[in-house]
Amino acid sequence: MAHKSFSYRGYDIYLAAKQPSKAARGGKMRTMQICWPTIDGGRMIKKSIRYDTTDFYGYSKASKEAMKWIDLQHDILND
Repeated sequence: MAHKSFSYRGYDIYLAAKQPSKAARGGKMRTMQICWPTIDGGRMIKKSIRYDTTDFYGYSKASKEAMKWIDLQHDILND
């Protein structure tokens, strides 16, 4: 289950749940999902960004990449 991290320009950014089995096998990647809320209360994943959890700035870099992608989508729709 994903956990909502923050919202930006109508999009919701979720962090995919940590999977202990993958972490136990040495997995260090986590996924940030950019989602668009749907009418029925669900969400549609528009983009996924993976980042390394051992990188101190990994979450920040992924957040910046997500916001850049959302800004680009916003600019494309408003042209």
